[in-house]
Amino acid sequence: MEGNILSVHFIDALDDLAIHIMDNTGNIMYENVLSGGTGDIINIPLDGIETNTDLVVLTHKLGWLVGEFEIK
Repeated sequence: MEGNILSVHFIDALDDLAIHIMDNTGNIMYENVLSGGTGDIINIPLDGIETNTDLVVLTHKLGWLVGEFEIK
């Protein structure tokens, strides 16, 4: 994450990666389905999301990943 840009870096090619960004009360602030090739980087601008700690949840048929970040 740099500034208000969250970057998703694809180590391997992946289709149908669901991304949800939620605030600390569980409200979905952003959602999308991404696909990328090996080495691709997809930047997600977080303009309009208030400053606080949020969760990003990445879900795919191969598994899931949850991360926490803070917009300052």
